[in-house]
Amino acid sequence: MTARAVVDRLALRLLLLVLFCPGVQAVTPMQALDLLEMQELAASYSEDQVDRLLGDQRLDRSVPERRALAALVSLGVLAPSDCSDPIRVESKVNAYLHVAAGKHPARVGRLGDVGLPLALDRDWRHDLLADGSLVDALASRLASGVITGYDVRERGVYEGFPSGETFIYSHSSLRHLRQLVALLVAEELSAWVYATPKVAAFLYRDDWGGASDKIRTLASGVRVLEDKEVAVLFHFDSALDRNRFHELVLAHAKRDAQTEAGLLADAWWQPFYYTDAPLEGFEPISLVILAGGNLEATLTVPLDRTALVVEAFADAGFQQRVQQVWVNPAFHRFLLGDFK
Repeated sequence: MTARAVVDRLALRLLLLVLFCPGVQAVTPMQALDLLEMQELAASYSEDQVDRLLGDQRLDRSVPERRALAALVSLGVLAPSDCSDPIRVESKVNAYLHVAAGKHPARVGRLGDVGLPLALDRDWRHDLLADGSLVDALASRLASGVITGYDVRERGVYEGFPSGETFIYSHSSLRHLRQLVALLVAEELSAWVYATPKVAAFLYRDDWGGASDKIRTLASGVRVLEDKEVAVLFHFDSALDRNRFHELVLAHAKRDAQTEAGLLADAWWQPFYYTDAPLEGFEPISLVILAGGNLEATLTVPLDRTALVVEAFADAGFQQRVQQVWVNPAFHRFLLGDFK
């Protein structure tokens, strides 16, 4: 059976549980094992194995229930300390099943997974600019000053996530991203991690200094920095972790001086990350999204320029929609013309 078939089967089993057990408000640990097809694993555990996995907690549960909890610990669904708190067990089990039943092609793992840095350090396929009509339309508006930048990625890849629980963080350095996820683990943040390649281009600022083969000059004479990036979506378990993410980026991943020490590798002056719900200190902007074929271009636009950008692409032949998001202060300053 293929991995896709397994996912489809799990999604169907979850759907059937909801349809035929309407009184079920939450999935129990034993039901979760059934849905995950791990019943035999739990049944194989001895009492010694269960005690070891549960940290020798003497829970007021039946033997099958204790085995179910132990199996969920071994699968990484629960931590041993979770098992004495029924509310936390319910929340984490149902959250895990929701993610496991999804068919999201960009999921690369969870913070704390040993293999997560390796999953990010791959040869990402950035062959996203084959549609010349889309690239030409974007380049002409960039040269004329209608937009300050764009990115192109797979269409709809980050749609459908719950509002207020995510950050999308983009960077061109895989080394930086590997260090960032390790930092988040060290600070005990909890999140599922998704990643997708994108190609980004934006107006080059002379203040950035230096020469780069990533800088190209358009026919109009306008200089553009074009780079291959990865857009990483963090789906946090709690609102507190979403707030702490911003604090950690400011402390470790945002450059404030050319010779600043103590930063993650390849830290940017204006790191680019945004969320889809209001957050204290963040500024609302518009994402004007142009869709063509299997790709979409995302344009970051100040609110007062949204109508102008929409009009500029009205006859370009692409499907268009506008989404309001909230961006970190440094990148908002970039949109307004600053370089820090």
